[in-house]
Amino acid sequence: SKNFICLVCKKEKFVMLNKKKFNEYVYLKKYPNVHDLVKKGVFSSGEAHYILYGINEGRSDKINLPPIDLVRLVGSQSHEEYLRIGEGNVNNFLNKGLFDKSSKVLSAGCGSGRMARHIAHILEEDCGAEFYGFDIVKSAIVWCNNNISNIYKNFYFNHINFKNDHYNPD
Repeated sequence: SKNFICLVCKKEKFVMLNKKKFNEYVYLKKYPNVHDLVKKGVFSSGEAHYILYGINEGRSDKINLPPIDLVRLVGSQSHEEYLRIGEGNVNNFLNKGLFDKSSKVLSAGCGSGRMARHIAHILEEDCGAEFYGFDIVKSAIVWCNNNISNIYKNFYFNHINFKNDHYNPD
């Protein structure tokens, strides 16, 4: 159980995990084999697996980051800037009361999910919440569907084929 985790891991790793709020939902969706082991009782949780094996295997409880070309497409120069801006925008919307855990959100020009990745942790599927994003950059939409919609079933991304000389010249 959870007491076992404390005894097996190094204390500093356990403290670090508590500070960063482990995302059990994302971890189990990203690693179905771990989900099966938790269901069978081999591990008490995805976090237990992560502490014992996932850290050393390079696994993550976060939504993957898009390739740098999709990060730059939305105006960020690095993954760090991409994350900071997305989180800041979402926090700004939350502070203004523009949405909550049961909202339906429409994102026109969602790009590679810079805000969607942060909104995903707020919208609750069982409350009827949904996220709809669309963009004219097909590669960004494909990336969002492969990396966000595959984890959050209430997130939908669609390509809109509007001509744009910079983003969609064909």
